[in-house]
This record gives sequence, C-alpha cells and structure tokens, in this order.
Amino acid sequence: MFSDAGNTLAHSACLGGQAECLNCCIQHDVPLNELNFSGDSPIELARKKGKSLHIEKAGKRIDM
Repeated sequence: MFSDAGNTLAHSACLGGQAECLNCCIQHDVPLNELNFSGDSPIELARKKGKSLHIEKAGKRIDM
C-alpha cells in the first residue's frame, strides 16, 4: 500500500515520528528499504524531516 507520494506505512510512521507504529512495522517484517517516489527510504525521510525516532529491535536501540 502506497500513498500518492509513494510512501509506505513505514514512511508514514517515520514522517509522523510514530516510534510505536514503526516498531510494529519492524516486528511484522515491513521492509525499511523501500523507496518512495522521491527516492527516500523511511529512515532517510525521517532524517530529512528532522524527526527523531528511537526504535527497539532485537534488544538493540537504534537512534534515527
């Protein structure tokens, strides 16, 4: 499922700073390397928009 900009659910979670939603995406193996129509992955989009997310994955903290 994509938005008009080619964003996936993971893109939307990152763009909105929704760490819990992104954690759910990760737990359900939603790919984090999908590119939107601008060529941005979800994590790249979050960085460009100044969103700081803290993601828990396999007990390791990842700051984006």
